[in-house]
Amino acid sequence: MFTKKVNVTLRDEEGGIVVDMLNTRLNLYSGKLAEEGNPLELQRHPCLRVVWTPDITRLDESRKSDLVAYLEQWLSDHHSLTENHPVGVIAGLVDLVGHKNPRIRVLKLGRDCDCKSKQWLDILHEKTDFSRVRDWHIGEFSERELIIRRQDQPGKSSKINLDAADIARYDVLVMPTKETTNEHWSRLAANLGRVISPHGIVNGRRSLEAARCLKEAGFRIFDLVGGVMLALAPQESVDFQGKQVIYVERSKRHSPLSAELKAHFAHKVGVDSFREYCLEDLADIDIPPKTITISLLEIEKPLLATMTAAELDLLRQVTDRTTDLVWLTGTGYVSGSLPDLALANGLSRALMLEQPSLRFVVFDIGTVSPRMLQPERKRICCDVENVLFADDVPDDKDFVSKNNLLHISRFVPDNGLNSHFSQRRNQQPCEMTLESAAPARLVVKTIGNMDTIYFQQESEGEGEIPRGLVDVDVKAVSLNAKDIYTLAGKVETRKGTSAIEFSGVVKATAKDVQDLQPGDRVCVLAPNYFRTTERVPAWACHKMLPNETFEIMPTLPVIYGTDLYALDDRAHLRAGERGATVYTTVSSEEKEDFMV
Repeated sequence: MFTKKVNVTLRDEEGGIVVDMLNTRLNLYSGKLAEEGNPLELQRHPCLRVVWTPDITRLDESRKSDLVAYLEQWLSDHHSLTENHPVGVIAGLVDLVGHKNPRIRVLKLGRDCDCKSKQWLDILHEKTDFSRVRDWHIGEFSERELIIRRQDQPGKSSKINLDAADIARYDVLVMPTKETTNEHWSRLAANLGRVISPHGIVNGRRSLEAARCLKEAGFRIFDLVGGVMLALAPQESVDFQGKQVIYVERSKRHSPLSAELKAHFAHKVGVDSFREYCLEDLADIDIPPKTITISLLEIEKPLLATMTAAELDLLRQVTDRTTDLVWLTGTGYVSGSLPDLALANGLSRALMLEQPSLRFVVFDIGTVSPRMLQPERKRICCDVENVLFADDVPDDKDFVSKNNLLHISRFVPDNGLNSHFSQRRNQQPCEMTLESAAPARLVVKTIGNMDTIYFQQESEGEGEIPRGLVDVDVKAVSLNAKDIYTLAGKVETRKGTSAIEFSGVVKATAKDVQDLQPGDRVCVLAPNYFRTTERVPAWACHKMLPNETFEIMPTLPVIYGTDLYALDDRAHLRAGERGATVYTTVSSEEKEDFMV
């Protein structure tokens, strides 16, 4: 209900009663509405989904063709970026960088139009709650200075002294035109380490001089389609000095993949520092410190989902003593082919919380076929070595091999589900026809504010219609003064109903209803809730004649019923009687003229 009843006494300064009221009805005061805050602060994103994309920091020259294939597929899903192919390729690379590190600082060199920057910032979701960019600066070099400005502040710039000791370096350097690359490279080359972070990425149009200097600095250079160049900072290699490598299988019958792993890592650490065991062997071994363990226990069949207590004790032999554990699985996360092999992800997080010194990596290599060729086995061995590398924040520990590229995951909002959630919480009503929204009912978000009226979708009613009732699809609703007062929160209504007259078409009836059939056009006099479909007593429905309209008929019952009640039941007028005086009220001169 919108109102409350209270007893009120107003007293003067001496305590005397000035006003004394019993059962006074109070109504909610609707003052000036509070100003809207930041829309982003009002949004909620309870539904997230996992997105896997290639890890741009773990690429090498042998994967260039696979990267190009990925970018071409990415562009096919972003049609607006295909008109300018180099700009689209750079956008795809920016997307990968933002996925890897959602807090990147970007420096774009050059004076070209800002339209490209706006496209790339949209890719990074800059104006959303899940922005993947911390700073996006547009800069130019002058004598020992870098002049920068923000994308959204074209008239405001600042200068950075390149000789200063505390320069905030950038994660990504974007050079969108070849002219920009050539113009700025001479000054950038001498200050590369002062502008770009140790794990930085250079992305832009190819320049021979830029490629040469970056290669000399240890960067990995990729010449991509459209004349685009990608340069990745030198990656630290895994230090195998003083470490031992063991791998564990389910049985003593070794697979071709385990043989390839043995050859690969025995070459890295030496034959004497490499050991191979089956699960049963772990009871009799003492794993030394600084051991790297590679598990093949769940390549084809689940272990964690079916393990016994004895097998769990054997597994603890590994997790309690090893420092780096790579757990290979054949789950197929992206396709969801073998979900029973996916329990290692939960185990890894739980163990790393208990043992901070343990780095537990889960690597999904997909379905392992007995016919797997040697090049594919070699690629998996290289990937296993690659995931052993602990890079800067974030230190990824979940990997998927897809299309010959290592993929990493991030959570992103599921916009479709969140849109439905927001609508249900009355935050973001969307425009649609009432017919497509049905079943729905009228709702007032802020009592007294008519601008907050909207229809809220409801679920379809289930089960049998109770005795004596019918369902009517509403076509028109009559509004009287009390209905408006109800919406404004100025009066109370029985059971919260907000109207009493409407017309529509019978949708369904209870089994005992005989005088109404689905399809009948009816005018209804019964309390209702402004629903698209109302359930009302059959006796409250009056069949309409073919020439009667949905718009006119619901305006008659209350008004004419009141008149008939006044004349017949209260005044008891009979034919031939005189002397009845009729009183009426109107709200405007126009209505007065009409009545007179």
